[in-house]
Amino acid sequence: MRTRRRFLQAALTLSIGALAGCSDDEGTTAADRPTGTPSPTATPGLTTTETPPRPETTTATSPETPTTTPPETTTPKPGYKPPEYVDLASYSEQTLSLSATDSCELGATLSLPEEGNDLPGVVIVHGSGGHDRNGTYGQVQPYRDLALGLASEGVAVLRYEKRTYACSLSVDAASLTIDDEVTADALTAVDRLREQDCVNAGNVVVAGHSLGGMLAPRIAEQDGDLAGIAMLAAPARSLPEIIVYQTRYQFERDGDLSEEERARLERIRTIADRVRAGEVGEDELVWGGGRAYWRSLAAYDQISTAKALDRPILLQQGQRDDQVPPETELTRWREALGGSESVAIRTYGGLNHFFVDGPGPIATGELPGPGHVAEPVVTDLADWISGVTN
Repeated sequence: MRTRRRFLQAALTLSIGALAGCSDDEGTTAADRPTGTPSPTATPGLTTTETPPRPETTTATSPETPTTTPPETTTPKPGYKPPEYVDLASYSEQTLSLSATDSCELGATLSLPEEGNDLPGVVIVHGSGGHDRNGTYGQVQPYRDLALGLASEGVAVLRYEKRTYACSLSVDAASLTIDDEVTADALTAVDRLREQDCVNAGNVVVAGHSLGGMLAPRIAEQDGDLAGIAMLAAPARSLPEIIVYQTRYQFERDGDLSEEERARLERIRTIADRVRAGEVGEDELVWGGGRAYWRSLAAYDQISTAKALDRPILLQQGQRDDQVPPETELTRWREALGGSESVAIRTYGGLNHFFVDGPGPIATGELPGPGHVAEPVVTDLADWISGVTN
């Protein structure tokens, strides 16, 4: 009988360049991780034989406790100082809840500009892992920055707790699919945003970050009526390939690979190949995801899905992103979509995976310090939304 496992961090942590720890003989120990990498929070119930090193999980560092509808006000909570481009007088916020499962709802925040009755709207879709509505990781809250910045620019924004954050007690990791993790709740959020009287239901877009960007074409395909999709730091390769890359990057951060690191990397590569082929046991969890998860991911081709869309697409990429590197990922997107008039591509020198200036966590081996999404990222996204919704 399938054992229900508490899904603390769910599947992958692509957006933070990290994976959950193993519980077997070859699980990650302090000695296995590159120097300076914070200790991982282990995910119980895993049966894999190799886990890449990673920083602390989002949940462990989040200042918010996941509840169905946490309190949310226009005034930012203590400890969060909004970026200078945010105009606190230009918008208001209200708390909503979205239905996720029979036993769990997702807390959400709706940011509404004070002026306008026919507003464009955007739903922010998370990266991998158990994220709160703000995308809190270390001292950065990129989804909150985006929401408040866009609301200041006249865009209604809905952001919400991810199912694998808010519903960790009711999620069965062994049966979870990518639609359970991401797509279904994003579609629910889109429908909820369209219901707002001040939002033009035909002018709603999705802005997905990392895994959320990767799945944005799938969300648009299933919805059918989105005005467009924005893909922020979206992987073009498969997640297992990204996992291997990120692991090697961390091992090489302090110099050449040791023999032990080479052996571990080879084992990770072997597991990645097996996952890509769908060779996961019925009750097995690999890197936090079960057979259903990996097979649903393997069956999805983000590039072909994006090419088939008849909707505007915006690709945004930090040039200092060490987790979804532009040299491989954006290059593939350019080759596939760059010739289309409906596709816009924006790059930002010096910005990391969170679109914050400076090196990211897998480059430093530390949790992010204070920082905000750079203003050009917000203004470019706001201008693009205005252009595709007018």
